[in-house]
Formats: sequence, structure tokens, C-alpha cells
Amino acid sequence: MAGLFDIQDNFLSAILESRNDAIVDEILEHDLSVGGLSVQERLNIYRNNTFITLKRALAQNFPVLCRLVGQQFFDHMAGEYVQKHPPITPLLMTYGVKMPEFLDDFDAAGSLPYLADVARLEHLWNMSFNGPDSEGFDLEELNKVDPEKFEDIILKLLPNMQLMSSIYPVLDIWLANQTEEGASTTVNLERGPCHLAIYRKAQEVEIMPLDPASHAFFGLLGAGKTLGSALVQMTGKYPAFNLQEALQNIMRNNLIAGFEFAK
Repeated sequence: MAGLFDIQDNFLSAILESRNDAIVDEILEHDLSVGGLSVQERLNIYRNNTFITLKRALAQNFPVLCRLVGQQFFDHMAGEYVQKHPPITPLLMTYGVKMPEFLDDFDAAGSLPYLADVARLEHLWNMSFNGPDSEGFDLEELNKVDPEKFEDIILKLLPNMQLMSSIYPVLDIWLANQTEEGASTTVNLERGPCHLAIYRKAQEVEIMPLDPASHAFFGLLGAGKTLGSALVQMTGKYPAFNLQEALQNIMRNNLIAGFEFAK
């Protein structure tokens, strides 16, 4: 008799890969008959329901991607994705984390090389929307800091903030495909690259275009660098970088969740 793990593994293979032999033998051994249906028929029902549910979740999580390629193509693509990357959590609201990498290797979508980055933007949008809230921050707290200790500050950006870069104008593509009517809009692919910060304040997800220097600075802050350390790295790569302007932009948009001092 197979152990629980083997039974579960065989059942997963039967659902995702149609490899039924092992699980059929296990079901027959326990004489699990239901409603006069054969084991194969019952597995087919479960398989169809599973794929329908997961493909529907992907369509909800990647509406722009679906609009760009059309429903029929998306269904085919989503079916292959489900087989290769079944969900690892019962929460389907962010299902599709590996969609960008999947699209990079999906030959049938090779004529649309920007699809992977569009999928990345949509997934990060979902991550921000479903990410943790900020408890709020009073900017006056920064005014109380001793100027001599300012370089030791580690700024904490909004906990749901995501960053991405693309060689394609993915924000323009994303914005143009928010409705069926907009899907006919022509986007100039030569307008790339773009650098974005995706974050949520209250219940609204916002996407902020950034210049390369600001994007790099946000990345250093997100990595836990002190302001002093970040400034050294930024001025080494971007000589025209202005820390005061960068901080004003962050504060103006209320992107700070808190701060601490380096230990």
C-alpha cells in the first residue's frame, strides 16, 4: 500500500499530466466507487474542474496579458502554465509568480517579446494590492534627527512597494489595454526602457515612472542601505544624483513607512 505522500504525488500527476495508472490502481484497491462512474471518468471531471479554476485565476490575475493575446491563445498558454507551475498555496489571488519566466521560454509568444515584462508588471501590481499595509509615518520625526546622524538612517519604504525595469514601454502598454476599446491603441515600442515603482496607499495601487537614478536609489533603500552608503554608491554611478531632490520626491509622495538607525 502506498504512503500518503505517494498517493498525493500520484493524484497530482493524474490531474496535471494525465498519468493515471498509479492512482487508478490505488483507488481500485480501496474500491472507491461513486455514482456508477469509472475511475477514469471521475478523474477527468476533477481534472477539467481544476484546469478551469486555475486558468480562470490566471485570467483574473493577468487581464492585460489576456487582452493582448486574445482569450483563445491565453487559454492554451494558461493550460501549459498550469501543468508546469501548479499553485503552491491555496491563495490564488497572486497565482502566476513564474509567468514572466514561462513566457520568456514560450516559443508561441516569441513575436511579442514584451509579454514577459507586461506579465511581470501585472504580477507586481497584484503583489502590491495584496501586500501589507503601512501603519503610516509622521515626517516630522525626520526633522528631529540629529544632522550628524542623518547618514546612518535606514529609510523604510512602503512595505508593499515593488520595483521593476524593462527595455519596453510596459507602462504605456498596460495603460493602453485597461479596456477593450484601448486595446486597439498603438504603442511605440521604441519609447522604452522604463523604470517603475508599484505601490499601494489605502486601497489604490499606483505606478510611478522613475528615471534610472531614482530607480537605483529606491532599490538601495529597499535593500536596507543607509542614506550615507546609498549616497556613496549613487554618486559613483550617477554623478548628477541629488539626494535632497530624491528625498523630497519620496516624502512628497508619502512613500516612507518609517526609519531606523544602523547598528
